[in-house]
Amino acid sequence: MIIVVNDANVLIDLIKLDLTDHFFSLPLKFHTTDIILDELHDEQQETLKLQIDNGILIF
Repeated sequence: MIIVVNDANVLIDLIKLDLTDHFFSLPLKFHTTDIILDELHDEQQETLKLQIDNGILIF
């Protein structure tokens, strides 16, 4: 299993480039922290809500 730890800059760039669906469909396990999520704007957090709710992005 490959684990990917995401920081705020990676998440912001993925959202800005509209690549979140493609990125999170990779066969990897994605982790971040609540501190990193707090660095995102509300709209950016909302974009990641589906991945968080589905257990794809774990914090």
